[in-house]
Amino acid sequence: MKMSSTGPLLSENDFNDLESQFGLRLPEDYRRFMLEQNGGWPETDWCFDFTEPSTGTITDSVLMDFMVYYPSAATEPKYDDLLNCNKTLHNEGFIPPNYLQIATDSCGNLICLSTDEQDYGYLYFGDHGLEDTDTGYTAMSWIADSFTEFIDGLYEFGDRYRTERSRSTDCYLANQGMGRGGCRPAEGFILHHNQGGNSLSMVKREAHELNTGGFPHPDDYPRQ
Repeated sequence: MKMSSTGPLLSENDFNDLESQFGLRLPEDYRRFMLEQNGGWPETDWCFDFTEPSTGTITDSVLMDFMVYYPSAATEPKYDDLLNCNKTLHNEGFIPPNYLQIATDSCGNLICLSTDEQDYGYLYFGDHGLEDTDTGYTAMSWIADSFTEFIDGLYEFGDRYRTERSRSTDCYLANQGMGRGGCRPAEGFILHHNQGGNSLSMVKREAHELNTGGFPHPDDYPRQ
């Protein structure tokens, strides 16, 4: 997978330090990816299938980017900071302590990796605007049994254009309306569902993610 905006090159010691900060052992396939790429922005609009948490229907979404690990503490918060963003998600109770957000879709939803014994290495879609009332965490649904399975299952948007409404077609049509191509926002932005969920606006990612984090989902972001 060709990537841009990747993070600094990581050593084995850097990755070991990341694991120790969370007290987790991360799967080998994800470790290899991070040592080779350290997150970043895919050069292709890749889609993935999953089950919609709110309805149980199979749909799709667009992979926007992978979180980056910054071994040296950043002077300012970064929206793609694997360590600090996950600490916030854990401390504020948005995701379980044995889950890590490792990627984001075009609308700011979470793609999480489980390190729990019963589903070790599984990937889940987290709807950042929806709470699981049973657990109190972000509502999750299964994507893949491993990071490798997730990567292998990605497909280009044009390969499976959906005639029915889906998250990927929403993003595609929103970009068309703004005179843009593809299914992702400009780098540094999010495609945010407006009140009622029937339209999308492009908003600055720092405002969308660092100020809210999870399912309390205000509709007063600055638009582009």
